[in-house]
Amino acid sequence: MAVATERARRPDSFTQAAKESVAAKDVCPFCPGHESMTPPEVLAYRAPGLPANAEGWSIRVVPNLYAAFRPEPDGQEHREGRFWQRDAIGACEVLISSPDHRAPTPKLPRRQVEQIVQSYFDRYQHHARNGALEHVLILYNHGRPAGASLEHPHSQLYAIGVQPPSLNDELEGARRFREEQGACVFCRTLDDEGRAGARIVFENAAFVVFAPYAARTPFETWIMPRRHSASFGDLDLSREKPAFAEALQLTLKALQDGLNDPPFNYFIHSAPFKADARDAYHWHLELIPKLSTAAGFELGTGIWIKSTRQWSRRREGGGDGGG
Repeated sequence: MAVATERARRPDSFTQAAKESVAAKDVCPFCPGHESMTPPEVLAYRAPGLPANAEGWSIRVVPNLYAAFRPEPDGQEHREGRFWQRDAIGACEVLISSPDHRAPTPKLPRRQVEQIVQSYFDRYQHHARNGALEHVLILYNHGRPAGASLEHPHSQLYAIGVQPPSLNDELEGARRFREEQGACVFCRTLDDEGRAGARIVFENAAFVVFAPYAARTPFETWIMPRRHSASFGDLDLSREKPAFAEALQLTLKALQDGLNDPPFNYFIHSAPFKADARDAYHWHLELIPKLSTAAGFELGTGIWIKSTRQWSRRREGGGDGGG
């Protein structure tokens, strides 16, 4: 568990009142012209010669104002009997998708989506060089029920000094499969899904989009590279970046068009920096639409009750998906 008292200062904390997204451009801190409303940028793509922290950017990355993890903690560890705590070492960043307040990923030009992927890669690589960190999680929350507090489309990055428990469980399962079967469980899954065909949503030369066989929620979807690679940091920018952008954008467009733009979360699972996982693990993106609620049975047992089987719209390559 991570305790982040700074986040209690957010205006929507600890309230059950109806929550409304920030829709008016004159109050949105992520819109061009409001750069002074955010911390100074740590990365931006803009035309050469334009000043930092000013208008003219296409992608802008800033520290999260209400960060759950900090790069310079006050202390390190504290023990009290069998209870142990450690400062939340790391960084939290906001990756603003575009200057357009009302343009989610499906409506962006494909070139802009490729820039989003590039920003993911650049910030991942930046934090991977910090020896105090163990893992980077890149995520996107869409809609209030999915945890988005601002309407302006943006992703988030968490660089943390611990290995996440759920990822450790996934990694251990992958290692066991490797020891028992002599193969990567993710690569084997791609082979099995390709033969079955029923759950393939989209595929191109470098990525496969599919609904997992035992999905946790209705329309859960994974995007996985065909090439075995444990780390998102090994993304091939010349070949895989445009293919990943295409797979991501067309998947989100299908979700928007087919399910009336539901709230969702997606996150990239990549091997922890210091884990010995090159042969066993395979990075991927998991997308979870918020179409059902985890209630007492799910929380008490870890068994998910799902009201749909799967979704499938098989398609081979092509299409630009953007304006």
